[in-house]
Amino acid sequence: MGVGIIFDTIKYILFNSKKNNVKLSIGSNINSNVKFQGANKIGKMTNLRNCTWGYASYCGENCTIGEAAIGKYCSVGDRVHFIGGMHPSSDFVSTHPAFYSVRNQAGIKYVNENKFDEYKFISNNKAFIIGNDVWIGSDAKIMQGVKIGDGAIIAAGALVIKDVAPYEIVGGVPAKHIKFRFSQEQIDRLLQIEWWNYDEEKIRLLSDSMIDIEQFLIQIDTLHEKDDRR
Repeated sequence: MGVGIIFDTIKYILFNSKKNNVKLSIGSNINSNVKFQGANKIGKMTNLRNCTWGYASYCGENCTIGEAAIGKYCSVGDRVHFIGGMHPSSDFVSTHPAFYSVRNQAGIKYVNENKFDEYKFISNNKAFIIGNDVWIGSDAKIMQGVKIGDGAIIAAGALVIKDVAPYEIVGGVPAKHIKFRFSQEQIDRLLQIEWWNYDEEKIRLLSDSMIDIEQFLIQIDTLHEKDDRR
């Protein structure tokens, strides 16, 4: 048995333990800076580095995700790629890193200092910020520096190059606005409620009403009234 196979097996056993409540498929690759909040599942041949995963968020197979903060209850499809690093597209004569970077990406460099900021971090060394309850469809690509709001949907195959608002649906190459999932009043309520931060017992009580936004908001009001009477 090769060293790589042994290491993959150790990772599989470690992360699939009941204590961690994380299911990491054999063939996936993560580094030590990946943090899981729990109830997470990572598909086969997926590569993760320097990212955090909120409770109950999962991703499919053959994904590449790094330098990202991912919220709770997010759904990431197969072959989703978070694209980090940029090349200069104006002023610089050449886009080749040999002329602006000392990282030696191509095995050659002509400069002694970095002349272009290749990586765009939003906060806390994260180049991608994904909200809660976000659905990213299969084959979507997200460019660095992008923030995706709570409840947003990224259509399959989309190329996202700019921020996505909460509960917005975008699609296409480059991704463009399709519609909002709910009315602005309903969106404001959901952002105020932040149901994903409720404890699991309360979420279970609400789960049947999740199929209808109006029913859900009514049940939220009912629960708040009960809490106020206590």
